[in-house]
Amino acid sequence: MSKKGFNLLRPQIEPPTVWTKVYDWAVGSARIVVILVELVVVLAFAIRIVIDVQSNNLNEEIKTKESIVLVFQSSELRYLNIQQRTSAYRDNWESTPVFSGIFAEVSSYLPPGGKELTVLINPSSGVFVSGTAPVAEIGVMEENFKNSNTFSRATLDSIEGEGAVIDAAFSLSADIAIQENREFQQIEQIVSKLN
Repeated sequence: MSKKGFNLLRPQIEPPTVWTKVYDWAVGSARIVVILVELVVVLAFAIRIVIDVQSNNLNEEIKTKESIVLVFQSSELRYLNIQQRTSAYRDNWESTPVFSGIFAEVSSYLPPGGKELTVLINPSSGVFVSGTAPVAEIGVMEENFKNSNTFSRATLDSIEGEGAVIDAAFSLSADIAIQENREFQQIEQIVSKLN
């Protein structure tokens, strides 16, 4: 049997050194800090991957939409030109009742059996009518233009047909004899916008 003794004196513990305190802190609290920092780094890496994927998707979408815009860019210019011309024609039609009266009179003179008729009304150059129609109706139309007070110097510029041809191609021109210069100046300004 061995003897066991006991000591009633307080054991003396050496005071901890700086290195001991650092070691205890590294083994205890620093572990938690290191783990938290590693979690933050992993989370930042995951967020970076998600942002890169979204950025690549947005870049592809931008490239697709840029190509679509480039395709429609020339069409846009064409549509803007059409819109400008349409608004100029609308302004022309609404602001010049003289045109509508002249057009109504010209329409009443057109041959009923005419095909592919073209009517051009320009205040500076007058009225021009072309198309194909029976020869007898072309003669009636020419007489109506010559007897009208609205038109002067009505001439049948050309008529093409041989012998007993029923339909003939024709072109007729006449000057506008109305003396309302102010309205025609407005018309000329609008026509110059169209060209």
